[in-house]
Amino acid sequence: MRIAAAPFPVAAGVRLHGEVIAWTCSGVAVRHSDLVAALRDADLDEGVARELAPKHAFARACKKLSEQRIIRRVAEDGASMKFQFTAEHRSDDRFEYTLETLLTLDKRTGRVSCDLPGLATSAQEHLDHALGVRTASDVTRVIGKLFDRHADLFPIRPQGAVTSCPIGTPASLTGCRRCSAGSAGGSGASRSPPARPRGIGA
Repeated sequence: MRIAAAPFPVAAGVRLHGEVIAWTCSGVAVRHSDLVAALRDADLDEGVARELAPKHAFARACKKLSEQRIIRRVAEDGASMKFQFTAEHRSDDRFEYTLETLLTLDKRTGRVSCDLPGLATSAQEHLDHALGVRTASDVTRVIGKLFDRHADLFPIRPQGAVTSCPIGTPASLTGCRRCSAGSAGGSGASRSPPARPRGIGA
């Protein structure tokens, strides 16, 4: 984590009002267990990094499985979901579609089953990966939840927003720094003095 000086002169002894924090974790893929451990080690709320339900993890897995096929949910009840896998082929100037299989997902255990062993294995591997790994968007969402009650979000840069956080906030610079070290993310921060009274300075 980088801590930048204030972008204007600050007299010695001026009490700092807060921190402006910019978070980046582009391309990060971190295990869910490591993210939870990083939050715990930083004395932050582990509850913001929830486990991913199998049905939501399978939606991510489908993105890896959908090459040259169409995947559609055809049935769901309290215990399972059923998906139709349809292969897509191009023949001359038209596309042709062939039913591959019907795959069943157990919503409680996260296990998949179908009559094509190779596809079942591939689907399970992608599902297990989605259950155990968190993306850059997931980590950003976790950081956003940490600051939600104690800070304000300002969209002032092309790469995304920055967070203004009062000094002393529990989910503040120190905790964010420690969490970033454990979750392979990164952040930058600038300390800011109290606002000047109206009519004084620019």
